[in-house]
Amino acid sequence: MCCGGAACRHHGGQEDARADPALPSAALSSVDVQLSIDTKRRAIDIEATCKLKGRTGVEMEALTAASVAALTVYDMCKSVDRAW
Repeated sequence: MCCGGAACRHHGGQEDARADPALPSAALSSVDVQLSIDTKRRAIDIEATCKLKGRTGVEMEALTAASVAALTVYDMCKSVDRAW
């Protein structure tokens, strides 16, 4: 399940430099965001993977992609159930 997956990948992975100007803009070769539902825990697991050809790390890009995915899920859920 990936609701809004393309938006999560693009905005989450590519827009971190705009969110924090101290971060250099990384030329990402791929961004993947996977969401899976765990009904037993009543939770959604989010895994974000970013790759690039270069010497810098992409931790902030992956964290930003996961954060955008979580915010997207929250926004979609609250429109269905106002108890959130």
